[in-house]
Amino acid sequence: MTTITFWDADRDITCQASIDAAAQRAPWLRFFFWEFWPSLSAYLPVLPALLYSYICIGLSPRSPTAVNPAIPSGGFFGESKNDILLQLAKDNIAKTLYFPMNGSSDDPKKRKAEILKSAQIAGISMPFILKPDKGERGNGVYLVKEDDAMNGTLLRYLEQMKTMDLICQEFVQGSEVGIFYMHYPDAKEGFIYSIVAKEFPYVVGDGKSTLASLIASHPRHRLFADTFFKRHAERLLSVLPKGEEFQLTYLGNHGKGTLCLDGSHLITAALAKQVDKIAKQFDGFYFGRFDFLYDGTKEDLKDGKATLKVIELNGMTSELLSVYDPGMSMFQRYKLAIGQWLHAYRIGAANHRRGHKLSTLGELWEEYNSHWEESANVLNS
Repeated sequence: MTTITFWDADRDITCQASIDAAAQRAPWLRFFFWEFWPSLSAYLPVLPALLYSYICIGLSPRSPTAVNPAIPSGGFFGESKNDILLQLAKDNIAKTLYFPMNGSSDDPKKRKAEILKSAQIAGISMPFILKPDKGERGNGVYLVKEDDAMNGTLLRYLEQMKTMDLICQEFVQGSEVGIFYMHYPDAKEGFIYSIVAKEFPYVVGDGKSTLASLIASHPRHRLFADTFFKRHAERLLSVLPKGEEFQLTYLGNHGKGTLCLDGSHLITAALAKQVDKIAKQFDGFYFGRFDFLYDGTKEDLKDGKATLKVIELNGMTSELLSVYDPGMSMFQRYKLAIGQWLHAYRIGAANHRRGHKLSTLGELWEEYNSHWEESANVLNS
């Protein structure tokens, strides 16, 4: 039995019982921070804005389904990451390979061999990323290291993901930002609606504490003890050398422990021009969030001089990640969320007037069901 109370940070975790206690407590601790409340809480105030769109402006409830004519239903549910990346210039995206289930054997061993051989031919060295072609919130994303290919970890992952189409992507070093881009079809140029700067969590060894202790005693990292303990189960009771930095996640996802900070101060005309040029490569795309990795400094980013690599581009239902900044007020959060959906309706309506069709309720229902069936098969990593 552990004697650690609910509120205390764990200062000395040296056994499995303490690990279990800290992991079980983490979800309860998150409840006390609004940034971790269900996403629905951020969008409830959007409903009056949608009613305003229907009643006062006269827009169809289905208008957003035309917001991106080149993506099925504008990117309502389950869009293919690979299909979207294929629309962008190769120089602007991370190297990506597609492995459809019908193109691979259902034998995980053969699929593993196919992935490793194809990655080598394409010049994608380890570590590299594997993830579902249709997925969300970082679920099923796996960083493959050389040891994983040898010790059976990769094989276990492929066994769990055997019904999924996968993509293999190079692991690009650099800082990550999520840039929400919008473009009214009658306007010459698009614009940046918001930017989120992502900070990956890490701990620093002191030469005495176990990795589990360092996580559980950190004021923020302990909120994700359940996630981090699962990910680093084999190293939890090891002691990090003094001064050694240990990154806890490589996923730029708020729900996986990454800190999301409002980056509105990074928006400049130069950066908007650079992103607009990339977005215009994708004919029929007007609204969504780019996840970019970039080299250089934040000043380089603002000046439009950083090299941007797209790792994902999401459509209509892209999350506005800047609302998860712990320093953002509820008023700012709701203002951004309402603005996002008012733009979605207006851009979709503008595309509809230009002849692009709206999805039917039947089509949306079919996409919804298909999306949740596929989501049930995705490994929650």
